[in-house]
Amino acid sequence: MVVGYNDSQQTLQPFVVASANLTGYAYSSNGGASFTDGGALPLTPEFINFGDPWLASDRNGTFYFSQLQFDYFNFNLDIGIAKSTNGGQTWSPAALDPQHDPHAWRLWSFRYTPKAAGKATL
Repeated sequence: MVVGYNDSQQTLQPFVVASANLTGYAYSSNGGASFTDGGALPLTPEFINFGDPWLASDRNGTFYFSQLQFDYFNFNLDIGIAKSTNGGQTWSPAALDPQHDPHAWRLWSFRYTPKAAGKATL
C-alpha cells in the first residue's frame, strides 16, 4: 500500500528554489496498519516536484506515481511520472524523451523486461 501527499515540510521558504520538493509519499507492508515515511521522490533533472500526486498500480504490484512538476529553468508546469517495483519503498523517474519545444508535451517511457516468457498484462 502506498500513499502520496503534498508535503511542504522540506520547503518552508518564501521562494521555491531548484532543490525544492513539495511531494511526499509513505508505504505500508502490513495492509495500512502502519506506514513508513519514504521522504521525497527523486527529482527529475531540472524539475521541482510540485505536489498533487496520483497513484496507480498494475496486477504485478508495480506502482506508478504521477504529480505536477515545475521546470525551474523554462518555467513550465509538467506532469512527472515515477515507478516502484518494490511496494513503494524506492522510486525511479521515467525516462523523458528529448523535448523539441519548451511548450510542447514530452513523451516518457519505462524499460519493461518480462520476468518469464508468455502472456503479460501491462
